[in-house]
Amino acid sequence: GCFAGILGPLLNNPMDVAKTRLMAGNPKYTSTLNTIVTIAREEGVPMLWKGYLARLSRLGPGYAIQWAVLDMVQKAWAP
Repeated sequence: GCFAGILGPLLNNPMDVAKTRLMAGNPKYTSTLNTIVTIAREEGVPMLWKGYLARLSRLGPGYAIQWAVLDMVQKAWAP
């Protein structure tokens, strides 16, 4: 569970960065792939993971709460 919680955002973060840049409306970016390539060339590859640690700090407690609630519900509904 923990590994998947880290791996998902790690692989998905470049797409989120590209989506955010595209939504900002900068005419320099024309597509998702173009945005990712442009960011990597102009700002460096690590910039594609900008905000990753903040995202993990939000997801960690969220997953913990989800598992705790699931456990409580299962115990409450168990025969």
